[in-house]
Amino acid sequence: MVTNRSRRRQPARTGNQRGGKSKARRAPVIRPVAPPPRPAEPSSRATALGFLLVAVGGTAYFVLFAYQESSARGWVDGMRALTGGRSWAMTIAGWLTIIAIFGLAWALILLRKRIHRNWLWAIGVVIAALLPTVLALIPYQGHYIVHLISGPGGGAFVTGMRWASAAGFIPFVVVPFVVLNENLKRRFGTEELRGKTAALVVLFAIVTLISALVSA
Repeated sequence: MVTNRSRRRQPARTGNQRGGKSKARRAPVIRPVAPPPRPAEPSSRATALGFLLVAVGGTAYFVLFAYQESSARGWVDGMRALTGGRSWAMTIAGWLTIIAIFGLAWALILLRKRIHRNWLWAIGVVIAALLPTVLALIPYQGHYIVHLISGPGGGAFVTGMRWASAAGFIPFVVVPFVVLNENLKRRFGTEELRGKTAALVVLFAIVTLISALVSA
């Protein structure tokens, strides 16, 4: 005979025990994920147009280099016509010729994430168009430019170019080491460091222009 006390000591049966068999848990259903849509392939017409533009651009650039002395002579004659061949004016013209290349290169680097890609392409095209002419005007051993600059203010033009080369090349080498220096970043802060560096670069460029005018 089972007493009330023994009944109370018996543990309660769970739902699975009452059923006689334990029910296995169902595995979660994993629904297949649809693959991402394939990007649209460029049409044959767009591909042909791209190859045509590359071919035309390459041919035009080859022509620029082939006739770079003629373009350099025309550039100097144009500056002489604008300035009247005055020494100080030709010095500034030569200085601006080099600074234009470096300035556009800095614009391409600093504005690459801020302006539309079409503007970046336009800046790159201008740099590429000016580069053959500028390279033809840079004097170095075995490359004489007397026949390109002969005339009033020719020597002053070269003087301006030489000083501008220092104004453009030295910041291109020094500035990356300054703005990426961790100690300077912690001391001044990133934005303040960039501002001070830009101010020093502009000041240095002005000093080179003044030096070119004095030495011309």
